[in-house]
Amino acid sequence: MKKAGLYIHIPFCKSKCLYCDFVSASGKSPAEIEAYVDSVIISMDKYRKTVGEYLFPTVFFGGGTPSYIDSNHICRILKEARKCFRISENAEITLECNPESLTEEKVKDYLSAGVNRFSLGLQSSDNSLLKEIGRVHTYNDFLKALSILRSLNVTNINADIMLSLPSQTVKDAQKTVIELINLDVPHLSVYSLKLEENTPLYKTTAPADEVLSAAMFEATYNILTSKGYSRYEVSNFSKKGYECRHNINYWKRGEYLGLGTAAHSFLNEHRFDGAEYSEDVSQDAEFEYIMLNLRLSEGLDLESFRKLFNCDFLLKYQKQLKKYSGCFSLSSRTVFLNYRGFEIMNLILTDF
Repeated sequence: MKKAGLYIHIPFCKSKCLYCDFVSASGKSPAEIEAYVDSVIISMDKYRKTVGEYLFPTVFFGGGTPSYIDSNHICRILKEARKCFRISENAEITLECNPESLTEEKVKDYLSAGVNRFSLGLQSSDNSLLKEIGRVHTYNDFLKALSILRSLNVTNINADIMLSLPSQTVKDAQKTVIELINLDVPHLSVYSLKLEENTPLYKTTAPADEVLSAAMFEATYNILTSKGYSRYEVSNFSKKGYECRHNINYWKRGEYLGLGTAAHSFLNEHRFDGAEYSEDVSQDAEFEYIMLNLRLSEGLDLESFRKLFNCDFLLKYQKQLKKYSGCFSLSSRTVFLNYRGFEIMNLILTDF
């Protein structure tokens, strides 16, 4: 049976962060939100036959801020998804949340609907830094949200944190990571702030110092790996058993169906969005496979590559491997990027 991930985009927020260029909106009325949810459910029925042969082991609600809208909407979407699609009994179902929007009542609703993984957008434990980037929550809001989840026996929790924030220091980054470790948060997604042209922060903030940014990430990496967290993907760290199954499917070039505004799908070697534009990507499959697999710490499986593309990876790309010899490691079955390779991954990939 074929497998795919299910992604559902909820594009609503309490307010838009100063660095955000995602497709999201604030200030929408309950009626507008309900109409959007209706459209997502209608699209499920539309794709029912298309994905009838698929089993969905993961579901991911991304945003926007899925926890911002009434929890009944999330419950309704999941109920309809089970009617239209074959959702695994043990599916990983993730909900992205902002700390200030979580309540005990909401979490109880989510759990009753089957949500079993919560991703909290913390970004920093420093309230002044949060304010500087336009976040509407405080660190105390995060602690409260975490307490609610723990009181209801939720264990599969991620925290997003950001590096290279305006005026952030290495000590600031270390403090956030150490506090999350002490709180026993089992999964951390660590991203560096990227200034996008169409955001307010772009107009008021100078680009981050590359040396300082590298020092922040190195300090974060050293603390996490010394405390039992594995860097299983370039930006993701987890304790064993808490890796995000949904995202791993993306990085392994697995198939997925995306529903909602700005959601994209990849099925049968075709990419498409809600506008039904379809693109055959088979000709780009080899590079895409390399790019995605090298994001993972386990790297690229040489035998799988040979079977998929009928060629020897080490032979075909010997020039690139030689050029970046200090960035790759090789085992009997795989080739993977080491720490130095992850630092300049985008540069390396341009040569593939």
